[in-house]
Amino acid sequence: MDRRLIILGYCLFLGPFGGVNIIIPMQAALQRDLATSLEMITLSISIAMVPFALLQFFTGALADRWGERRTMVAGLAGYGLGALACGLAPDIWTFLFGRALQGIGLAFFNPVALAMVGELVPGERRGYVMGWMGTINTAGIAGGPLAGGLAAEVDWRLAYYLIILMTVAAVALFLGGPHDALGRGHSRGAQHLLDALQRHPLQRLCPGAVSPGIHLHDQRAGIRAGRFGGHGGVGPGGGRRNLPAGGR
Repeated sequence: MDRRLIILGYCLFLGPFGGVNIIIPMQAALQRDLATSLEMITLSISIAMVPFALLQFFTGALADRWGERRTMVAGLAGYGLGALACGLAPDIWTFLFGRALQGIGLAFFNPVALAMVGELVPGERRGYVMGWMGTINTAGIAGGPLAGGLAAEVDWRLAYYLIILMTVAAVALFLGGPHDALGRGHSRGAQHLLDALQRHPLQRLCPGAVSPGIHLHDQRAGIRAGRFGGHGGVGPGGGRRNLPAGGR
């Protein structure tokens, strides 16, 4: 298998492994050591998931602007720092802050890694590879509680120290990975998403119904943000230009 896909698959495993369910088997230990209530420990799941869900609306566009490599490394760094804050937390508020930081970092690297997989794989193999990546992602979701439960038998903080080490390894792999695919300044993921939206059933039933809610802009590809509505776009120089109703 392509080494680049192995690196991206590792990142897709790491995100859900330490960011979602790992605290479930550690709740009693966390409640005792952080002198807090079970409700506050449970809240830490939402504290991580809310920024993860919301920021995904913007991280794809930021990856097109900043470059995939920098976006991935920034997300992994935030994720690792959040794990460090959780592992060293003296109280519940520091722990919640670390969980929020983990959710923010996860929003920056998880969806971008998935988009990069789509770029690397030819169309005829994309479904097969995406299926494997989905399996790897699910393995991370299943492995988190297992690691958390084992760590809680000794010291729940060990789980977060493990996440820190895994994140450092991910950053090292990513920075040392092949630059031809992992270091482009601009992503083609926006083009793939626009093409997928055009094939959406609602788009066929009602043209224009599925329009990009997020402004997707790729300077290198010259993608037009208004290609579905047909009323505006990006000209060759990067400026706005009016388009006829047919989008041409």
